[in-house]
Amino acid sequence: MYQKIEETFWTDPKVSNLPPNEKLLFIYLITNSHVHYSGLYQISRATILDETNLTPDALNKSLTSLIDNRLIRYDNDKKIVWVINMAKHQVQQGNKKNLIIGFAKQFNKLHKSMLIKEFLIYYATLVEGLLIPSEWDTDTMPESVALISSINQ
Repeated sequence: MYQKIEETFWTDPKVSNLPPNEKLLFIYLITNSHVHYSGLYQISRATILDETNLTPDALNKSLTSLIDNRLIRYDNDKKIVWVINMAKHQVQQGNKKNLIIGFAKQFNKLHKSMLIKEFLIYYATLVEGLLIPSEWDTDTMPESVALISSINQ
């Protein structure tokens, strides 16, 4: 699978101001072999450590920085990352039905992570028509959902 990285990636103030390890981790999270075009996929810290050769301390610091800079979210319990704006850059306008099917198949692999709900709110217009399983309580969202949806740019 090929991932699109726009030429403005390096000049984006959120990226250009990051230290080298954070830039490495961010580009890795966009381009690794586990990635899904939604930006929402399962990956453990052990896998990241193995594939990037970062130290555990450098990984923790880099993850925290990327989260603080609102570039990613990470569900520690389920080992799922969300590269927040990835779908915006990866998804081509086209067959919305296939897009929705692809998202739904991916979400079924993610063990009902809270990040799915955050994704659905952030990309509400993109995923319109995607049904949330009835066993998910959509009225009780994590507090971070309000924050994530408020930064939609």
